[in-house]
Amino acid sequence: MTKINKISFLMFCSVFSAFSNAESIMVSGTLETSLPDVKFSTSSQVNTAFVKESTVTAIPVSEGCEVSSDPNVKSTAGSLKCVFEWLPNNSGMPIANGFSLKGIPAIAGDIKLPWQIVYYSGSEREKVIVKEGEYNFKTVAPVAPVITSIKGSMSNGSSGSTLTSYIKNETLSNIDITVEPRDYDMVASVGSGTSCAIAAGASKCSITTGSVGISDGSSDFGSRDVGVTLNSFNNYFSPPVTSKVRLSWDYRAPAIDNTFWNVSKEARSFKIGDKDIYVAPQTIAVAVSVPARSDTN
Repeated sequence: MTKINKISFLMFCSVFSAFSNAESIMVSGTLETSLPDVKFSTSSQVNTAFVKESTVTAIPVSEGCEVSSDPNVKSTAGSLKCVFEWLPNNSGMPIANGFSLKGIPAIAGDIKLPWQIVYYSGSEREKVIVKEGEYNFKTVAPVAPVITSIKGSMSNGSSGSTLTSYIKNETLSNIDITVEPRDYDMVASVGSGTSCAIAAGASKCSITTGSVGISDGSSDFGSRDVGVTLNSFNNYFSPPVTSKVRLSWDYRAPAIDNTFWNVSKEARSFKIGDKDIYVAPQTIAVAVSVPARSDTN
């Protein structure tokens, strides 16, 4: 309990009698009273600036008067009502709701949050400041996001950070992202629309890409990258963290390289490069090259 300094006072009382001269009596002493006070609590032990909403709550702790957060409260006989108020600040926490102050801190370090306790005097409700102060709110700078692994999955069941398609109707179905956990919410996204959320403390999410084709449609052979960005939910980090999934495709048709005729009644061997091709008796064999698989059969 915070006590106001003792106030010395002199009280003069005059006692008048109709039958005697007036006598003056002087009384001296001290008067003690109490000022209302508050203590504070925060929404978390570590308050991270720029990327995470924080809440500071004031809690009345004294009996000097009944402290309310309602500016319309009125005192009654025997019950003095005071009002707690958060004062304006430029720290990024502008939303006051009664005893609570909310917002995303815009400063890393020590933040001064001013407040006051007042009461409204008389029928004119003159505002009288009873006590004022600043709450020293400590915040820390955020640690940037980190992607630890990324892999895509194709409609054919294959997955990895590099995917190769040999069939034109195959598609990219989803991308799985694993990250280092943070104490703030993050969002991983592909392009401007498809994304997944990673809650504070979590380490992974999956982006459903739907039916994204593997190729870019420009040729039957090639590759392209699908970029993934990771940022805080409010896009604080610039530039964001990036990674990618490499998509390759080869839709070139097989080609006949050689034809081998064996009209004899015995098996024969034909040489193609460093390979021996055995052809059964009275059989025609065809050597086919498959560009997509870089081999000959």
